[in-house]
Amino acid sequence: MNMRIPFRQAQTAFTLIELILVVAIIGILASHLLPALAKAKPKVYQTRCLSNLKQAGIAFHMFAHDHGNLFPMTVPQQSGGSLEFAQTGDAFRHFKALSNELSTTRILACPSDTRTSAPDWGSFDNSHLSYFVGVDAKMNYPNSLLAGDRNISHDSVLRSNILQTNFAITVGWTTNLHKARGNVLFAGGHVLQLDTPKLQEAFRGAIVK
Repeated sequence: MNMRIPFRQAQTAFTLIELILVVAIIGILASHLLPALAKAKPKVYQTRCLSNLKQAGIAFHMFAHDHGNLFPMTVPQQSGGSLEFAQTGDAFRHFKALSNELSTTRILACPSDTRTSAPDWGSFDNSHLSYFVGVDAKMNYPNSLLAGDRNISHDSVLRSNILQTNFAITVGWTTNLHKARGNVLFAGGHVLQLDTPKLQEAFRGAIVK
């Protein structure tokens, strides 16, 4: 026997009012979620940046273990280092000396930076580098500053990504990367997120004699 389903039971489509209500609810949820996501993104970027520096720290230490506990900045080019570029402003060369220890150039570009990573080591230069290098950092001074975000408000870093703590008088963070904060890699291998007062404190304890 052929039974017919009553019209009211078979009708499953949204009415116009129901559709308007669903759209309104989605709009309300989106208006609450989007600001939260926008606030979370900078924190995610800073965490990824911190991870980049940790990996760079491992590479620096691997290099040092193969070169008498010396970082590339104090090892001549003929031995695989970058000593000849320690005063030239070519900071990328000190990281390029780690190309055997670093898996990719992407590690050297902070996701908060307008600078983007180089496609390969052959094209890698300062325009693809988000970090400064502390050319006077030494393994036996674990609190010396080995690397960190380039948004330090010190002329040598802003100009060339080269940092010499022995000659730095006053420092702070600019606002163009991590909202007046930044990540610093110490020669001992540890990485910290610092505000300006903590950065200044780190500088006072980073002088290499």
